[in-house]
Amino acid sequence: MMRIGMLTSGGDCQALNAAMRGVVKGLSANVSELEIYGFENGYKGLIYGDYRHLTSADFSGILTKGGTILGSSRQPFKLMRVPDENGLDKVEAMKQTYHKLNLDCLVILGGNGTQKTANLLREEGLNVIHLPKTIDNDIYGTDVTFGFQSAINIATEAIDCIHTTAASHNRVFIVEVMGHKVGWLTLYAGIAGGADIILLPEIPYDINKIVEAIQKRSKDGKGFTILAVAEGAISKEDAALSKKEYKAKLANSKYPSVSYEVADKIKEVCGTEVRVAVPGHTQRGGSPCPYDRVLCTRLGSAAAKAIMDETISINGESYDISFSNQSKISYNVNEKDNMGSLLNNNITSYVKTGLFSRKKLNSLNYKKSISYSSEIKGSSYSSKLHLPSMYDLFGASIAASYWYGNYSSDSNIGCVMTYDYKLYCGKYNPDSKSGVRLVGYFDKKTVVKGGKGTIDNPYTLTK
Repeated sequence: MMRIGMLTSGGDCQALNAAMRGVVKGLSANVSELEIYGFENGYKGLIYGDYRHLTSADFSGILTKGGTILGSSRQPFKLMRVPDENGLDKVEAMKQTYHKLNLDCLVILGGNGTQKTANLLREEGLNVIHLPKTIDNDIYGTDVTFGFQSAINIATEAIDCIHTTAASHNRVFIVEVMGHKVGWLTLYAGIAGGADIILLPEIPYDINKIVEAIQKRSKDGKGFTILAVAEGAISKEDAALSKKEYKAKLANSKYPSVSYEVADKIKEVCGTEVRVAVPGHTQRGGSPCPYDRVLCTRLGSAAAKAIMDETISINGESYDISFSNQSKISYNVNEKDNMGSLLNNNITSYVKTGLFSRKKLNSLNYKKSISYSSEIKGSSYSSKLHLPSMYDLFGASIAASYWYGNYSSDSNIGCVMTYDYKLYCGKYNPDSKSGVRLVGYFDKKTVVKGGKGTIDNPYTLTK
């Protein structure tokens, strides 16, 4: 049984539901036994154990639905280590909820702050996958976040609509675009909407240059000007202030946002009538655009694959691995594919086989009456994965009913280690319920990227 938790955190956007659906669709198509737990209102649900069991019906028809079926909230990262009003340790509470449900992985959808907390939970030993959500498009490690394109479409449409009224009345119009402290959304929407002036947080503006551009358009017979202004835009004068000084200025400002300050200064210098339009939260509302629907389906599918692939844990030594979520794979020696074929052809589709090298091993206990390539004919063969030896099992401190390689000259004889650490030898039984524990050897270029080598926090591997 695979158990997955899901939550959405931070500000909502159009494609959260589509992304969750992509994950569940990907897992459902490949995992026979699956349970999904949804945490209500972001990390708050994980902290206080507010969750519900989700079925396939919950993910039906939500591809085009905006918002999030799980709800969301903001839980600032800087406060995650601070106990709540009742003294509750939030991080420990989240870990307890995770282990209480015996989750294999927690899928978290959110932006920058959400990502920081997701990484904190990873450092605490939880298996976490973060899907990059934000209309701001400012998450490290990805070129495009979901929600960005949908927000572009809405912001662009707002600029398109302003064009007609601006032209009709020969006015200067400012369209304030969301994006927090980054200008991706404003830049894209401004270009797509044909804005005449675009102000971004990354490039402090000079009000004199803005006035010059407006006056030039007027001189050229263009009676209107449209400015796309990022909500985080900043003047050169303000950019020269310290962080403390700028914060104090904002606290005492008479303007509700930077757009109104820019409008006031333009009017003061030019004497031109200026209007401000603020699409606001409409930019992250409504249905996701087709681009985001496809992107989220792909992201969800990739997350599902990552969940299925990342079943690797290292037991003790640097070369001895086991595959935790595949530890009870059963087999039948009378089936078309024998054990060797099963291990190296079927099971390897679930793991990153490129991390492993082929090693020459003593012949294991495959039934020789069933052909397994030319390798089985000799006293040794090479493979990426194989049955563990008794040392492998005891060295990993695993007591389980698994077949293991006894290196016997009689290939029809195998050994089973049971849950009480007793060993039994005998002929392979097609009806046996014993599982297969896989062992492999790393390629020389394989390195340990992270993790602590425990069941709760397995090592992650890369090349």
